[in-house]
Amino acid sequence: MTFGETIRTRRKECEMTLADLGKASGVKKGYLSGIERGKVAPPSHMVTCIIARVLSLDPLAMLKLAHAEKAPKQVKEWFLEKVKSGLTNGK
Repeated sequence: MTFGETIRTRRKECEMTLADLGKASGVKKGYLSGIERGKVAPPSHMVTCIIARVLSLDPLAMLKLAHAEKAPKQVKEWFLEKVKSGLTNGK
């Protein structure tokens, strides 16, 4: 699952709209939509951590996932496999 797909999946699990997430995180819903659809690069470290906390995701795991998407294909596949199960922090 990509960074954007993870954000979208968790947002829906939390029964939040893009507008809800935008209001809670201070990020414009159009930018959030672009992230979810993979149309824009993952956000800055600070914004990634804010979104992760709003969605009760592990900020460090989300930062790793965001950076993994920029890595070469083989590294990305290996890394995504390693972090995919550690994204939620139990909330």
